[in-house]
Amino acid sequence: MRNFSGAAFAALAFLGCSLSASADDWSGCHAGVNLGAARAKSTVTDMLYDEGPYAGAAAWNGVGESVTADGTDASVGMSLGCDRQVVPMGEGALVIGGVLDIAALNTGGSAAFGGAGHDTVAAFEVNSAASLRFRAGYAQQDRFYYLTGGVTRGDIDVSARDHGGPALMQVSGGGGKSGWVIGAGVEWRVAENRTLDASLLHYDFGTLTATGEARDPAGAFPRFEHDVTVDMLRIGLNWRF
Repeated sequence: MRNFSGAAFAALAFLGCSLSASADDWSGCHAGVNLGAARAKSTVTDMLYDEGPYAGAAAWNGVGESVTADGTDASVGMSLGCDRQVVPMGEGALVIGGVLDIAALNTGGSAAFGGAGHDTVAAFEVNSAASLRFRAGYAQQDRFYYLTGGVTRGDIDVSARDHGGPALMQVSGGGGKSGWVIGAGVEWRVAENRTLDASLLHYDFGTLTATGEARDPAGAFPRFEHDVTVDMLRIGLNWRF
């Protein structure tokens, strides 16, 4: 995370944070806060054991069996970024920039497997999502329309457990996980040094694995792969300087 943050601030400095914005120029830096709604989804796949005496020969429910868990909750975050107005285009201009942000959320869900006589529930939870994104778009007077994309780092917990009787299995995994993010947005200038920003972002964190040793049968290591994504719609208030 330290390297991620260092690279982020270096990129923002390169874009020219010393510039100041005027009423008709989007060059400059900004800091902001935002609120939003986040929908997280995990496609969970039951994989072959890769440890112990059953490695490569069995899975807990059925090889390749999948379920989907999802959930929706609120997000709150803050951001820091810089933009540079670079090329006139008709009545507007091309603007490029970058933003570093972090959002706190508590979004996840669970889903049940039903194969091979087991009663298994897989669950996940996304606790935070930070991103370093570049953005580029078209600005005209008080509006800036942009596309954005970059890298993300999330704090994600994943698990699976057997229930409905004697607890034969409970496994977990996760932690910090990197991925990619893309999106689009529009920013409105509502005062000389304040803007409103509406954006839709899609985060893809790839695969996280929940695994561990089962209580019964001994020597079995169930393995559930969670493919986690988040879609976030948010509204922010930025102070430009």
